Amino acid sequence: MPQKIQLEQISLAADRPLVSDVSFTLRRGQVLALLGSSGCGKSLTCAAALGLLPPGVRQTAGRGASRRHSGARRTAARGDHRHHHAEPA
Repeated sequence: MPQKIQLEQISLAADRPLVSDVSFTLRRGQVLALLGSSGCGKSLTCAAALGLLPPGVRQTAGRGASRRHSGARRTAARGDHRHHHAEPA
């Protein structure tokens, strides 16, 4: 298990800006919730944190995922991750 996952002021784009200026540090044992409307970049931010950006998406600013979470990257690549979906209130 990684000690932390960290993003510092990342921005992502394809043919247009997709996510702008996102920063967070998630330490071992902590939980982070990304909330927002459909299409606002929650899943893309998670992909960036794991170093798994989809084809055609590039990081345009900031420092991406910390190298100290290669275990998380391997877990995601295996498909051994869970998606928890909640109905809007």
